[in-house]
Amino acid sequence: MSRSVQYLCSILARAAFLCVVAIAAHAQSAHPVLVAKFTGVVNTKSAKAGDAVIAKTAKVAKTADGKDIPKGSQVIGKVVAVEAKRPGHGDSLLAIKFDQLEVNGARSPIEGQIVAIGPFTQSDLPDNSYLGIGHSTPVLVVDPVASTLDGSGKDGLGIAAGSLLPGVTIATHLNEAGAIELKGYRRDIKLNSMVLIKVRLN
Repeated sequence: MSRSVQYLCSILARAAFLCVVAIAAHAQSAHPVLVAKFTGVVNTKSAKAGDAVIAKTAKVAKTADGKDIPKGSQVIGKVVAVEAKRPGHGDSLLAIKFDQLEVNGARSPIEGQIVAIGPFTQSDLPDNSYLGIGHSTPVLVVDPVASTLDGSGKDGLGIAAGSLLPGVTIATHLNEAGAIELKGYRRDIKLNSMVLIKVRLN
């Protein structure tokens, strides 16, 4: 093969690679991810399907069309499925669907999917930091768009893609109600202001 042909093949390969990178970046930017903190308490011991759930954004974000989502905006949803831990059934289940976003007092419909959950901390926790500690279960990594744009998988607020809550796992697919299910391994799930989530806007 001549040098000119090799050179042309090299250029085409690089162009193809850059196209793949651009497509991936566009796909990620088309699905903004909000980092939010619960304002109330959701506990599988007492929660019921239909209960309102509100979280407030912990950092500034943008919609897919570039509109600002200020820190403190409300992500509003409801409990769509819940099962408390009970004798003879050691696990609990909680599914939350976010369907509204309130920015500066104005509400708009959204399709919000929880893609990550973890404890609120200023430390930069490593992935799988709770793996093997106490009654924790393996961390399930979910859709890569849950990662930040720098590709680190962290946002500087101590939460990475998947679940970092001890004993809690996050499903990798939507249930019949269009929500992501959280499962507590031999424990109830309690979500409060010390828990951060990432909500992907589909």
